[in-house]
Amino acid sequence: MPEGFNYKDLTITNGTLGSPKYVGEYRDVNGTPVRVWKYNVDIGSETRGQYQPDFSIKSMNMSMTVTPNENAAKGTYHINDFFAFTTKDFKEIDAVIKPEKWDRSNWSTNNSRYAKTENGKAKSVFDSKVNSGEFMVSLSEGPGVTVQQAAAVRGDSKLLVEDKTTGENKEYKYDPTSAETKTDTTPVLKRGDKATLRVTLRNNAAQGLDHANVFVPLLKKDANYGQSFNPEGKSNVPLKLDSVKCFT
Repeated sequence: MPEGFNYKDLTITNGTLGSPKYVGEYRDVNGTPVRVWKYNVDIGSETRGQYQPDFSIKSMNMSMTVTPNENAAKGTYHINDFFAFTTKDFKEIDAVIKPEKWDRSNWSTNNSRYAKTENGKAKSVFDSKVNSGEFMVSLSEGPGVTVQQAAAVRGDSKLLVEDKTTGENKEYKYDPTSAETKTDTTPVLKRGDKATLRVTLRNNAAQGLDHANVFVPLLKKDANYGQSFNPEGKSNVPLKLDSVKCFT
């Protein structure tokens, strides 16, 4: 799912949908964060190959509900922005994308324009975690759905804490409405845990800006908040700032 979108109620016909496995978060060719989940689909033991003697057409229909929020970038989206399907891992069956004169890739996982290459070879947007790093493309799309946003410059921040069991980042946005919401939206970090503060800035105005001032609270190693805040009488915050990254 691209940043600013969530999905639910994923169903498929003529196949049994397995449980989702979180793959990771990546940047697509436009630099937008994309979270990826992988599902296995069991179609049984019957043959569905086009060139098999007992070939018969069977359609598989996919359905899911996708909802945007204020962090979704303005633009036109297609089904392949949210969903990809492949019969098997390309390396598993020695498959490659064979270009034809009528092919036109509307969406590709080839990240050569935006990411570093490895040994002179372009890398997939999803590294080796999806389709063993082999490129996948979409060759056909419908007209798409246009997402509009209010004409404004807005910022949004959230705290991401990794779930060590699934590897998925859980999002926290502090809600001071009640004692219960405060507890539910406050993470408790253990030794060795990592947290990421992500600030998203969107310009949905009708014109460009010369500059924008954004306050980003960075962690200071020598901050002293007193005995009531710091555990075990320590005078420093027990956290370490690993890095600061900016994507445009």
